Amino acid sequence: MIESFAPYEEQLLQLPFVRGVRARTPSPGEGHQPDLVVRLRLVDGTQRQLLVEAKTSHLPSGAARHLRASLGDHPEDWLLVAPHVGAPLGDDLEAQGVQFIDQAGNCYLRIGARFVARIQGRSPDKPPARSKELRSAGYQVLLAILAHPDLVEATQREVAEAAGTSRQPVIDLFARLAEERVLTRRRKRYQWVLGPNGALMDRFLAGYRSHLRPKLYAGRFRLPASNPEELEAYLTEHLGGIRYGGTAGAHRLVGHYRGPDTVAYLGDPTSQRLRQLKASPTRAERTGDLVWMRVMGTASLEGQTTDTVHPLLIYAELMSDPDPRAGETARRVRERYLAWSI
Repeated sequence: MIESFAPYEEQLLQLPFVRGVRARTPSPGEGHQPDLVVRLRLVDGTQRQLLVEAKTSHLPSGAARHLRASLGDHPEDWLLVAPHVGAPLGDDLEAQGVQFIDQAGNCYLRIGARFVARIQGRSPDKPPARSKELRSAGYQVLLAILAHPDLVEATQREVAEAAGTSRQPVIDLFARLAEERVLTRRRKRYQWVLGPNGALMDRFLAGYRSHLRPKLYAGRFRLPASNPEELEAYLTEHLGGIRYGGTAGAHRLVGHYRGPDTVAYLGDPTSQRLRQLKASPTRAERTGDLVWMRVMGTASLEGQTTDTVHPLLIYAELMSDPDPRAGETARRVRERYLAWSI
């Protein structure tokens, strides 16, 4: 890891207030385990230690809230490093108080009241290839194997059933992950090299926003209920077997915050079901409504309780919610149920 930090060290040394950079591997038990610990020697003779969160792939533009939540209560003690941070993400990271630097020198650092660096607009030497992007079915498979890591050793048919896809996306994703040395193939079966990690979580969250949520989202509907409690009771009375996500699902797992909207995974909104529920479509800007989500695959429905979806889906939906209370709830869900990604 220290060797791969060299491009970032070079960029840090270009900053006018940095005179020296020394990186070391972290000692056990330093809280949320950083990838590295770096000490900056500054022009005024002082030093500043930062914990390094390293990303190995290009980050999507909507990743700021997820990254902020992963750093805990003191983001000022951390430095995010990634191959490239685009302008929209850079602005969002600055707004969230997350310090970063990439291999081109784009950065945001604030050390005390005297030293501030904010650079944006530099292009990476090699931009990410769009041909390597996953499609929605690939993200469905990724969701399935992150929800149930043992699935990588299952048959293609079993993985496809869990993901809600055909076998071809399973074949394609497993081959890609083997090429990236995330999986290894032994005879006809695959195995994890090290297991699921934060980089795969980053990839999944990007895919959830860009591909999965638009596919899951069926619309917003008004029901004959005046508050979330009445709405949940109404759904139970008329449908039963409800699986909740978003803050409705998270509140069942960690408490803390229950937002005004009710995210429920109900399958397709057929005309029969809409009549049964007396549900009428409503505007996106309204609050307090039912957010109707479709279902795909069996893995996503295997929650920690009988009335929630998998914590991975709950976490992803929370990270799409702009309310800061949803972000804090997401952090709690991740720490309790998705610790492999930290």
